[in-house]
Amino acid sequence: MSYMRKETQVAVRIVEDSGAEVLRFFRKSLAHNFKEDHSLLTEGDRSAHAMITEGLTKAFPDHAIVSEEGQTRVAGNELWVLDPIDGTSNFATGVPHFAVSLAFVRNGIPEIGIVYAPAKGHVFVAERGSGSFFNGARIHVSNTGHLSAARTLLDPGRKTESRKIHGRIIAALRAQGVEQEGRWCAALDLCAVASGERDAFVHRGLNAWDIAAGVLLVEEAGGLVTDLQGNSKDIFQPGIIATNGNIHAEVTRIVREALRYDESD
Repeated sequence: MSYMRKETQVAVRIVEDSGAEVLRFFRKSLAHNFKEDHSLLTEGDRSAHAMITEGLTKAFPDHAIVSEEGQTRVAGNELWVLDPIDGTSNFATGVPHFAVSLAFVRNGIPEIGIVYAPAKGHVFVAERGSGSFFNGARIHVSNTGHLSAARTLLDPGRKTESRKIHGRIIAALRAQGVEQEGRWCAALDLCAVASGERDAFVHRGLNAWDIAAGVLLVEEAGGLVTDLQGNSKDIFQPGIIATNGNIHAEVTRIVREALRYDESD
């Protein structure tokens, strides 16, 4: 399809061009190390970061760039937020559930969101006010109206505190009959909500590069995204609930109760 904005057209091309570079490292023996948050950093992450940031810098010299693998430029109200490989643990172990996530953010609000899963050939794109698309076809969130029929994505996190709180959320969801799973790639989890494949995604942490593109995809597909208390979502603050909208109040209630229980310990 032809996207409305020139920035979208250019950014999609840059992201898709990076796919071959990412796949060059996939299912190979990779040199890697661990970052401060214990997450993996591979040669594939570094190479994709370099390729995409170089393309963005050439195309948009006045725009700032923030990437998980290094803050290239951070000044200004027009900002590209990049995760060169979201789902690195999947990528490093040969699981094709990983993606490049890129968002254009103006004054803290995502305006363009792109999530590209090169091993699957899946491209998700959203423009504010123009809808969300998967491989060129418009997508919508599910119409699930009851929590007991919901399919929820919630990865437990790596930190002990996250696992404890997420464990309580998972237990509460299961008590309501909710189907729950974790797939270790926030960008694609949010795409699953946007496309109606799943009904909700919850996480107590995450950074802007994990969610900026996915937040816009969910919203433009008709869904609702808030923080863990049900307030307006700031992509630069941790904690997210993304749903089809119909079950948002119920999911938020369960999350609030889990957080309140933790505070009382």
